[in-house]
Amino acid sequence: MHGVIFNHMIFRYVILCRLISPLLIKILVQQPQSAVVVP
Repeated sequence: MHGVIFNHMIFRYVILCRLISPLLIKILVQQPQSAVVVP
């Protein structure tokens, strides 16, 4: 049970990262000062 719950949390975390990362990149690109931080 514990392993299944742990895997489910990782799955949610990966989906959230994929959804949020493009938004963060757009925000950073709009700001010239923070654009350098993007790898």
